[in-house]
Amino acid sequence: MKGLLAKLRMVHFVLPSLFERIRKFASCAGPGRCNVCDSKSATLFLNRLPAALYRCEECGLIFFSPLPSKKVLEDFYSSEEGYLPSIRETLDVYKTHYTARAARYENFMDRILKQAPGSKSVLDVGCGYGLFLLYCREKGFDTWGIEISKQTSAWAREQQLDVFTGSVHEAPFDNNYFDIVTSFHCLEHALDPQAELLKMASFCRKGGILLVAVPNAFSFAAEYSFASWPWNSWPNHLYYFSPRNLKIVLAKTGFEVLEIYSQAGDSDVNIDTGILGRILKLDAEERDEVLKLLYELNKGQELVVLARRRG
Repeated sequence: MKGLLAKLRMVHFVLPSLFERIRKFASCAGPGRCNVCDSKSATLFLNRLPAALYRCEECGLIFFSPLPSKKVLEDFYSSEEGYLPSIRETLDVYKTHYTARAARYENFMDRILKQAPGSKSVLDVGCGYGLFLLYCREKGFDTWGIEISKQTSAWAREQQLDVFTGSVHEAPFDNNYFDIVTSFHCLEHALDPQAELLKMASFCRKGGILLVAVPNAFSFAAEYSFASWPWNSWPNHLYYFSPRNLKIVLAKTGFEVLEIYSQAGDSDVNIDTGILGRILKLDAEERDEVLKLLYELNKGQELVVLARRRG
């Protein structure tokens, strides 16, 4: 019910004076160049209001056009009529299901430390309430964060976390400093993901590790029905990556991909199991086996990549 109410609040925020917002704040009038491969071969993928979805025919990136302006996004992420009720659910889940959330964070850090043992400094881009940073601090890491929402970053600072309010481009951190840079479900929100990754690369020391998690446009659920996929959401999710185009943009921005995998992550796994039940008429045990196979084929709804900053 909370999730439904959050979605209804988003609709309430977006729909009033919809066309006025588009005319006043849109940053482009058409699909333009692909943010990943610079191709102009994008074709209409899904026609919907207030912005259409396009798919790049070269790399497969799916993206909204026109894009909202920075001002619209800042208001959206700091508004009770926008994103705050949804992100607040993350805090509620953290408090009520800490063990499961901590296990998720531990899995991420185990993978990172296998690639870069001895790492100590962590920068989380789009850190929200700083929940991942709280976990890292508890484990002895030095932590910093960047967050555009005034409300969530203020809460993080109340927990004595060093969190900058603003965009990654405005953050005052030193270049080539951090051992680890993370970005959990942030890149798909960016107006310019390639520029975002370039800035992350500048913060990351040479040989340091980047971990990025995004919704997976290559997933079973997205390919079954992108129109009804819950992570198909404007104006917060503007770009939709697959393993292929995520590798391309990381290579272009100074990273060497070490590992890429899919999982359920923060998605609703009932979407996958429901589709499997309807299509294949599988029982619960059979569905679990098929889900494992889907994740191995990078068909899970969350895509995670580990990459090393090239020297």
